[in-house]
Amino acid sequence: MLNTNAMLLLLSPAFTRDSAMLTQAARDAEWRVQRVKDWQVPVGLDDPAIAYYGFLRAPLAALLMEALSRVLLQPTPGWLPRLPPQYRKREVYLTTLEESRCGTDPIFLKPAAGKDFPAGIYPSRRLPHFAADLPPDLPVLTAEPVAWEHEYRCFVCERCVTTLAPYGPGPMRQIAGGSVTQREQEALAFVRSLLEDPVVALPPAVVVDIGRIEGRGWAVVEANPAWASALYGCVPARVLPVLQRACVLSSALTPDDRTWLLQHDPANAPPIRG
Repeated sequence: MLNTNAMLLLLSPAFTRDSAMLTQAARDAEWRVQRVKDWQVPVGLDDPAIAYYGFLRAPLAALLMEALSRVLLQPTPGWLPRLPPQYRKREVYLTTLEESRCGTDPIFLKPAAGKDFPAGIYPSRRLPHFAADLPPDLPVLTAEPVAWEHEYRCFVCERCVTTLAPYGPGPMRQIAGGSVTQREQEALAFVRSLLEDPVVALPPAVVVDIGRIEGRGWAVVEANPAWASALYGCVPARVLPVLQRACVLSSALTPDDRTWLLQHDPANAPPIRG
């Protein structure tokens, strides 16, 4: 349940269409809305009920939260490779950029965290020239290339789907309950089976992307931090409780929360001014 008493939606400096839609949804729910400006920590934020949203490099987001005595939750880099095979339906490994270059067969490659280079299939395992200066020990995820027939974004709070929508080519359609297509019913059934499996560890608030692999069936594409994920047609009002759960007072962390903390390296991020 949303605690609407003095709730605050805190936004990063970057203005996006998604942040505008969340702003409207928050105001409709009688939340306050404030955007961080010039990396100046907002004053007067004594209420513990804060939800954060913004496309920031992880070190910046972590430092901002630290200044507010809060932390953000997100999946670990090795979450997908550790999923049981029936939910992945393909080989996925957590490795380093240097090790991923061994071999000549095509491979799907993406940064394990952040966006240091574009995710995609690399036929010769060689990144574009602009990625030449990346460190060889950069953590990356590798996977066998597969063809995704359909993909869906799911915002999840306490292992329940709050909103789900298809993404990819074509118009986006919000799914807010009520009438759904057969394909959407299949997507919901698959993601619910994942969320109900006690073997699957999952952050209390997260985005899980799922899809149907040609010739293999439904599988998990990846998991992402809810506070930095595009809506892709998901219902903004139903995203708000996920954002609220993903932003936790440091003094109120549960043992499970501590498994999913966003970390930062102060040496690689600019100062946040208080």
